[in-house]
Amino acid sequence: MYLPFVVMDAWAKSRKPGRASRAEAVLNRMNDLAIQTGNKLLLPDKFSYTCLLNAIINDKKNGFIEKCEEIIQTMEAGDHRIKPDVFAYNYLIKVYSSAQMPEKAEDVISRIENAGLEPSNVCYNNLMSAYAKSRTPGSAEHVTRIFEKMETKSSLTPDIKSYVMCLDALARCQRASREQTAEALANRYIQFAKRNQLLASSAPIFHSLQTVYVHSDSFDKAKKSLGVIKLMEENGIQPGVRAYNGVIRACSHLPLNAELETKKVAVEMAARVLHVLQSGIDLSPDSSSYNDLVSVCKLITDPEEKHQTVHAIFKKCCDDGLLNRNILATLKHVAGRQFWALVGKNRGHVDVTSLDPSWSRNVRISPRRV
Repeated sequence: MYLPFVVMDAWAKSRKPGRASRAEAVLNRMNDLAIQTGNKLLLPDKFSYTCLLNAIINDKKNGFIEKCEEIIQTMEAGDHRIKPDVFAYNYLIKVYSSAQMPEKAEDVISRIENAGLEPSNVCYNNLMSAYAKSRTPGSAEHVTRIFEKMETKSSLTPDIKSYVMCLDALARCQRASREQTAEALANRYIQFAKRNQLLASSAPIFHSLQTVYVHSDSFDKAKKSLGVIKLMEENGIQPGVRAYNGVIRACSHLPLNAELETKKVAVEMAARVLHVLQSGIDLSPDSSSYNDLVSVCKLITDPEEKHQTVHAIFKKCCDDGLLNRNILATLKHVAGRQFWALVGKNRGHVDVTSLDPSWSRNVRISPRRV
């Protein structure tokens, strides 16, 4: 690799503004030198164009999508030295993913196959990400479809990122059997992780399974989410704050038309999880814990009990220095008219900075209104 290639690679990886134009200037200079000297070895190669793609994507200036498309077309029209490989095509998939253009990203998969190449795991993961980011109707179904396509290919093995994206898509889709599908999917990864000694890094799978339960229509979603913690422990994984927060969130998402006894169980379960977080050696509640705990209070039917519980949670949150704008917004929604008494205001603008300073220590202050 001679100096211009090194310089292009450096600019592509640089964080400095204008890196794309600098990388392109080097590539143009390489072309000029090759013409002037008649030495074809000085022409930009596949690596040069791929570095330029990387620099353009990192810059994300206006017109970067069209620019990347133009570069790939130039590579496709060139000789074997610059024909795009899977690595180069994957950059184009990333471009369409960041622009929320999943159909265009899927077209690139076809272009890869038409070129006689085999799309990689990374290509399919980025394609799933493109659909996931788009949030368009049916996007979750597309993610699961792509995952299932990956599983049919003998040359590919879905990795943890593939599984997590599929599980997250199942949490958003309306498939009637999504819980059963997610459980089977998670179990497949657990078995794969056991065989390949990857269990230690598989916590995201369990968190995503909890997310499926959180967004399901099941009335026993909290119990199922708590069961995930047991599953983690059975597989030698120490549940962290995020896993316990998943149980509290499941409680907070219990349908309001659930039976009274079911609501009571959910409230009690959230309280027990809070106790675990407060008493654990390596655990403690965070802002997400308190936000969902406040939300759980909407399940309490007795007005006085609800007021006392909300007040206690709010006070503990303030004492822990974890109050933020999200918690204030949830508090306002759940507490109703009692919100103003809790925050010590009559009406009007309320944000963390306008409250008692002792409530907001260690918190990133936001001026946004609640």
